Amino acid sequence: PMRTLWGGALGGIAFGIAVWLVLAMLIAMPMMGEGVFGYKTESARSAILSLGLHVLFGGLLGLIYIP
Repeated sequence: PMRTLWGGALGGIAFGIAVWLVLAMLIAMPMMGEGVFGYKTESARSAILSLGLHVLFGGLLGLIYIP
């Protein structure tokens, strides 16, 4: 079960990072006028916070998802 637990959590984290990269950083932020990875904000704070929240969400999703 521990191997499955870590596999699920790590898979969820990978999913969260993929969603963050493609949907949040490459699509949503430019549509909001902040540029790719929010470079127009002159601060990495929003991108890093967004990454952290996507990793947290993905990890929890991987832990609770049962195929």
